Amino acid sequence: MSSSDSLSGLTKWLAREEWSAPFGGILALHVGPACEEAGIEFDEIAEVLGDHHFAMLWACAFEDFLTRDCGPDDRNIIDDYLKRRDTGLHHWQALTGGKARHAVSGRSFDDLAVEAGTADAV
Repeated sequence: MSSSDSLSGLTKWLAREEWSAPFGGILALHVGPACEEAGIEFDEIAEVLGDHHFAMLWACAFEDFLTRDCGPDDRNIIDDYLKRRDTGLHHWQALTGGKARHAVSGRSFDDLAVEAGTADAV
């Protein structure tokens, strides 16, 4: 499974009402100051920069959002997605090789190994 396929579930989860507003706030943190400086509205970014560059900005904000506890009850979208989809760390590792989970969790590799039950391998 490609990494873009494995992230499609998270991007769909982001569309849920409980996550779309917090993500909008993070997106505004990333592009708001530049929009203000340039004198443009948020909805004009793609027109000014082009779709490709807007997609890069969106991806940066999305990556930042994945690392934050900012949703309902200060939950993290990845933890919420995994919990509600009844999947665990091992499923996530099967999808991404464990690298994405480590990158976005903010946990040390040792903590991740303990969580995965492979602490002796580290």
